[in-house]
Amino acid sequence: MKTLVLVGKVHSPTLSSDITSGAVPRNVSLELARVLGAEVLGYRDVAKATEPTVLAARTRSPAWGLAVLAALRRDRYDAVFATGEDIGIPLAFLLKALRVRRRLTVVVHNGGALSRRASFRLLGREDWRHLICLSDEQRRVLVEQLGDDTGLIHRLDKWVDTDFFDPGRSTAEEGEGYVFSCGREKRDYGTLQRAAAKVPYPLWVVASGWSPQPGFRPFEGVVPTANVRVDRATLSYRQLRDAYAGARFVVVSVQAVDYAAGVSTVFEALAMGKAVIATASPGIAEFVEDQVNGLVVPTGDADSMAKAIDELWTHPDRCEQMGRHNRRQAETVYSFDQYVSTVARLMAE
Repeated sequence: MKTLVLVGKVHSPTLSSDITSGAVPRNVSLELARVLGAEVLGYRDVAKATEPTVLAARTRSPAWGLAVLAALRRDRYDAVFATGEDIGIPLAFLLKALRVRRRLTVVVHNGGALSRRASFRLLGREDWRHLICLSDEQRRVLVEQLGDDTGLIHRLDKWVDTDFFDPGRSTAEEGEGYVFSCGREKRDYGTLQRAAAKVPYPLWVVASGWSPQPGFRPFEGVVPTANVRVDRATLSYRQLRDAYAGARFVVVSVQAVDYAAGVSTVFEALAMGKAVIATASPGIAEFVEDQVNGLVVPTGDADSMAKAIDELWTHPDRCEQMGRHNRRQAETVYSFDQYVSTVARLMAE
């Protein structure tokens, strides 16, 4: 079976060698393509394309350009895998118009937006081969639009590369010197800043990283203070791993949204053997169990967050206990290899 993998990012030209050298975590798209023997198309291919329809589509967005490029090459492949609904939905409409059905598998990260809900209702079940979602909340969103079809909608666990995010591979000394928080997508750093003002402990915020929102201001809601350090440089993956290693625990302060904003930070923290304090956003509520792998506080509640920070800081034994549990959980439940093999099996059906 000939398979195409569509990747909605601009990867570094040296990504494969960087993975081999251990500079970055393994990449799911590349590993899946390797296992399936698939061809990969991404935004670099869209930039190099000369077809008039692709040129017109990419003026709207790179995702549309990639969808059109894949539609033009549809007869070369028996199955298509898209890493996100930003590519998958436009491609599904194009394939529907071309009367090509049940060839497309898409990972749905945030299907709850009104326009995307409407798209899923218009497309229907027969226009997909598989829909993969990474949280119970996103499965609920899809079932509302398409019906409960277990042969179509697959709820898989998110992954983390525990070979890379391994405390034993960090070059930093294992430390308890600060509370660590990082990321951009739907973060609520204002609440975290107000909580930090209520406790004396040092907090390091790296408010950078990937976000799908154009023009996103990465430092919105957080400024340096006596006990808050704000790092304005994007960390390399090795630096990020060291930052986790040096923290006593990790805080993931996100807004109340129905998709898994902040989940990468949660999983990286779990893999690094760190306890997690998380806000009770519906999108990540299932990944942080209160009093088991961390503490959960109401969204937007600075007093509760300050209390949780104080509770973990003053009980390092609890942090260590949760950290050991979290490392085991990352290795057994959120395995990178397990996710790739499951998706490959679905694609091969």
